[in-house]
Amino acid sequence: MIINVEFTEDMTKNRVHIDRVFKGYNAQYYKTALMMLPEDDRKKMLDEIVKYFALDAEIESLDVVQKNTEYQNWTDEFEVSSIYTSESYIENAGNVILFKVGELIGPQSEMYQEDERKLPVDNGYNRGYDRKITINLPEGYTIQNPENLVKKEQVYEGDRLLFNFDSTYEIEDGKIVIQIDEFYDQLTYPAEKFDQFREVINAAADWNKVVLVMEK
Repeated sequence: MIINVEFTEDMTKNRVHIDRVFKGYNAQYYKTALMMLPEDDRKKMLDEIVKYFALDAEIESLDVVQKNTEYQNWTDEFEVSSIYTSESYIENAGNVILFKVGELIGPQSEMYQEDERKLPVDNGYNRGYDRKITINLPEGYTIQNPENLVKKEQVYEGDRLLFNFDSTYEIEDGKIVIQIDEFYDQLTYPAEKFDQFREVINAAADWNKVVLVMEK
């Protein structure tokens, strides 16, 4: 997923361009839906792909890049490209802007319960998320807390990385570029090791709450 974010001139909204690629079971789900649903329901489904990131999204454009839904193409990627504006990421406080960057990855699951786990983890199917977020910084503003973007939680079995959440950033040419690699590459995991798995899940949930402080 590639996300590019700009600020409007009055600093009250963001204009967001997202190229989102689905693979595997998710791609097959959307291709089937496009083939089977009536037009109104197809539009609602595609709108919900965008509104997953911002409920107040005003959609400027929304295009399905891969439209071929024939059976032999079901293993291909399904890509949606969209542009929308939203007020939900910004809070203004004079010369300071609070930018809710974490919400750009959408809602995340949380596992903060302290009860002892009785059953093993069952992921259903392996999955991964590769996100690149580019934020075009408004002129004259600097980020006061970029270190909050960095988070790393990993679970290994020997030399094999099973579960991973790893976010890094670079600031260059008036932009901050964030890379987030997240994946779950094990269908089941024993209950006695659940806390390790939970730390990766909660790393994504915590990142979803990150707010950048931008000061002029």
